[in-house]
Amino acid sequence: MINSMSLDAAEDFMRRAEEYMVVARVSFERSFYNAAAVNAEIAAQLSIKALLIKLGIEPPRTHNIRSLLGLVANQLGGVMLARRLGHS
Repeated sequence: MINSMSLDAAEDFMRRAEEYMVVARVSFERSFYNAAAVNAEIAAQLSIKALLIKLGIEPPRTHNIRSLLGLVANQLGGVMLARRLGHS
């Protein structure tokens, strides 16, 4: 069960992700491509962590997008398997 503190944390991650995306867009528009890429990557990490919280998983302290996406895939894969087996 997700508590209100977790939802607050997810909202905070999303707010921060949106801020990084604004910086990424401005950087890209000014042809600062490295800065745009770094800020977009941080936004992606924060967005995935918000999703993990909403899925009931405490996000690990990592910046590895592949690891974060793996956690999402494992969680969603388990949900889909349960539905196929008629458990949900």
